[in-house]
Amino acid sequence: MKKAALFPSLMLTGALLFAQSPPYDLEDLFSLALGGNPSLERLRGESDRAAAGEEKARAARGPLVSGLLSYSYLAFPQEGITVAAGDLGTIPGIGALPAGDIVFMDDLGNNYYQLGLTLNQSLYTWGKLDLAVGAAGAQKELQARTLSLEERKIRTELETLLTSLAVLDRTGEHLAIQEETAPRLTRIVRESYDKGFLLKTDVLEAEMLSREIALARTELTQRRGEIFRRLESLTGLGEVTDDLLSYAYPGDVWAGEDSLPDGEILWQRILEGNGELRQLEAGTEALNYLSRIGERQKSHLPDLGFQLDLKYGADTLPFGEEEWYRGNVTATATLALKGNIYDSGRDRHDWEESRGEERAARARYEEALSSLRESLESERNALELQKQRILYGDVEIRKIREEREIKRSLWQAGAEGEEEYLKKVLEEESASIDRLSRILLYFQSLYALEYLTGGKL
Repeated sequence: MKKAALFPSLMLTGALLFAQSPPYDLEDLFSLALGGNPSLERLRGESDRAAAGEEKARAARGPLVSGLLSYSYLAFPQEGITVAAGDLGTIPGIGALPAGDIVFMDDLGNNYYQLGLTLNQSLYTWGKLDLAVGAAGAQKELQARTLSLEERKIRTELETLLTSLAVLDRTGEHLAIQEETAPRLTRIVRESYDKGFLLKTDVLEAEMLSREIALARTELTQRRGEIFRRLESLTGLGEVTDDLLSYAYPGDVWAGEDSLPDGEILWQRILEGNGELRQLEAGTEALNYLSRIGERQKSHLPDLGFQLDLKYGADTLPFGEEEWYRGNVTATATLALKGNIYDSGRDRHDWEESRGEERAARARYEEALSSLRESLESERNALELQKQRILYGDVEIRKIREEREIKRSLWQAGAEGEEEYLKKVLEEESASIDRLSRILLYFQSLYALEYLTGGKL
C-alpha cells in the first residue's frame, strides 16, 4: 500500500504534540499509542510522581519556614500592674516612695494579636537525607525505564500486528485462487463419478478440500478482526479498518547466510540495551539506598538540627505605635539533637526487611540474565529453523509448479483429466500458504530478538 501524505493538525495528547491523518503507518500508530494508550498514561503519571518525589527529597535538605498569625478577643483582659506614688510610704527629707507611679504592665485590652515566624534547618543527619535523595532519584529512574520498556513492548507488538496483516493479505490472495479452483474441481469429480469413472470417496475428498478452504477463509477473517481490535486497544482509535492502515509486506529478509549477528554479539547487545535488565538495575539501586538508610536508622544516632523562633504578642498590631516591639518581641535560637533511644527493635527489623528485599532484587537480576540467555538461544534457533523451512518451502513450491505444468500438458493432450491439473493448482497454493505461515513465524522470532536486544538487527 502507498503511504498517503500527512496533513498537519496540532493535537495535544499527553505530553506529545503530533500531526496525523490516515492511513496510519507504524510510526503514526506508535504516536497514537503514546498519546492514547491507558497503560502508558498510567506509567507517565507514576513517572511524574517519582520525579516530584525526587524534588521533595531534595527540598528536605533545605530550611523550613513556618508562620503564625492569630487574633484573640479577651472578655476579661488581665489588669495591669502599677505601683502608685507613695504606696511604699514616705521618708522624711526624701519624700514619697516611689516618687511617681511605676507601671510594670499596662492593662491589656480586649484584643490580643500574636505573630510568629519559625525556621527549622537540619544540620547533620548522618547522610540519611542524601541517601533519601539518592533513593528518590533511583525510583525516578525505575519509573522512567518501566515507561520506556512498555513503549518498546507496544512498538514491537504494533510492528508484529502490521506484519501479520501484510502476510494475511498475501494468504488471502492464495485462498482466492483456491476458492476459484475448488468448485470447478468438485464439479468435474462429480461428473466423473456420475459417469462411473471415479469413486464416491473421490467426490468426498473434493468436497473436503472445498470445506478446508472455506474454513481457512473464516479463520483468516477472524484473525484479521482480532488484529484490528488489538490495534484499537493499543492506539485508542475508535474503529480500525483496512483503509485506515498503511503497511507493506516486509520482504525476504532471510535471504543470505549471514543475515543474523553472532550469538555473543547479540548477548552483548542484550547486556547493553535490554529494557528489562535496565529496569531491574534501577529497582535494585533504589532498594540499596533504602537498605543504607535503614542501616543508619537502626544505629539510633541522633540528628542535629537548628530552630529559630521570632514571636510577637500584644493588644495592638505591630508598627501601630512607637517602640511597639519593646516587651512584646522574643527571639529564640535552639540547637537540638533528636533520635530514638529505644524502639523495641523496629528500626533493626526495618533494615533487615529492606536488606532482604535488596538481596531478592539482585537474585531476580541474575534470574533475568539466565532467562534472557535461554530466550536468546530459543529465538535464534526458531529464527534459523523457520529460515530453513522457508527455503525448503521454496524448493517444494518450485517442484509442485513443475508437476503442475506437466499435468497441464497431459490434460491439454488428452492423456489425463483436468481434475489432476486442478489438484496440483490447489496443492501449489496450499504450499504457498504454508510458506507464508512460516514467514510470519520468522518475523515473530525476529521481532522478539529485536525486543531482547533493544534495537534493530
